[in-house]
Formats: sequence, C-alpha cells, structure tokens
Amino acid sequence: MPGLPLFRPILLMGLAPAIAGCQLFATEPLPVESAGDRIQGHIVQAEGSLRFQPCGKPDALTLLPSDTPSVAHAIEALPPGTRSFADLGGQLVIDGRAGTFQPQRIFRLAPSDPEGCDALAPSTLFQAEGTDPRWRATVSADGLLLQQPDQPAVALPVLVEQLPGGSASITTEANGQRIELWLAPGDCVEATGARRYHMTATLRVDGRTQQGCAFTGTANAN
Repeated sequence: MPGLPLFRPILLMGLAPAIAGCQLFATEPLPVESAGDRIQGHIVQAEGSLRFQPCGKPDALTLLPSDTPSVAHAIEALPPGTRSFADLGGQLVIDGRAGTFQPQRIFRLAPSDPEGCDALAPSTLFQAEGTDPRWRATVSADGLLLQQPDQPAVALPVLVEQLPGGSASITTEANGQRIELWLAPGDCVEATGARRYHMTATLRVDGRTQQGCAFTGTANAN
C-alpha cells in the first residue's frame, strides 16, 4: 500500500489440514491495546437502568455510564426495549454476586442483535466485513477464511504483519490469488449505520478494493 511505513513480520499462518507442509511461526505476540476487562454480552433495559448480561453467565451486571463520550453516546443511542450485543472493554467490579461494569471502549456493538454470543469462534484473531457487496474475512491461527458473494468460501495460509500505530496487514498469494487485508484502529460504522467496530478494513482481491470494518477477536486479546 503506497505511503505506509515499513512493517515487520509477526506470524505466518497456515491451514495444515488443507495445505500440506504449512506451519505456524511466531516471533512475538500480536499487539493488543489495553482495555481493562473485555466482556461480550447483551445490553438490556431493566427497571429503568441498563444491565449487561455477559455471555454464558447467569448474573447480569449493572452497566455504569461511560466517561468516554463516544462510547456513552453509542450506548445511549441503542433502541429501547431490545437486546443488543456488545463486545466492550472497561472496568469490572464484583461484590459477591452483584457487579458493575463501566465501558471505556467498544470492540463491537450490534443493536437489536439477540444472538452474537455464538457468532464468533474463540480462535479468531481478527474479523473484518463489508456490506457493498457483503464479504467477510476471518483470521485465526489456522489462516484466512474469505467469504464473498456468489463465490465459494476459500481458506488460505497468510502472512500477518504488524504496522506502526496498531495497524496490521494480512496477505497471501496462495492459489494464484493476491489477497490483502489492511486493518487500522479507528471507529467504524457499517454502511447500514447499525453496527459499530473499533477498526477499519480495506480488502484487496486481485487489485479490486472493498471497504469495511473490523475487530480483534478474543484469541488476540488473550
């Protein structure tokens, strides 16, 4: 990509079951910005206050107002009376079975999405998607899974590289295709104006460019 500073390789990821001889090499961990406690769950309104129900947990947390204006505005704008999926970073305080959570960062926010908790594999490092046309790229330690309209999904080995400022590039030339996925930190709202993410994404397939949004998976955070 023209104008970008020099980058340094981090990981070479290969799909061992699909491509013989591919291996995973790591020289250092992927960079992750600190966000305190990261929790996925659903935001619901109950008795005049907002509650945050973490995925797979029986007890809901009281959701405190965020002191980050953009985060506070996004949560306040959620449709009333709905279950909205949220992947948030913030401060968790537990006292017995009661707890509070003050969000400071949005990884993903999906208004009126009653599912969400089951939509992402725990091995995901990054996921990017766009809506015009709809496409999705999922990066894990196994490689890249690219889904595009009117085409079969392809699974390919990739090179993941760290760029200055927390950006990353994912590239491959397997199967005779040149695929580049560029990720950069920054608030991103999908074309429909509903879902919010914490990274922007640019996908290039054989020179054709598409824009989208992205987020780091929990495998990256861990």
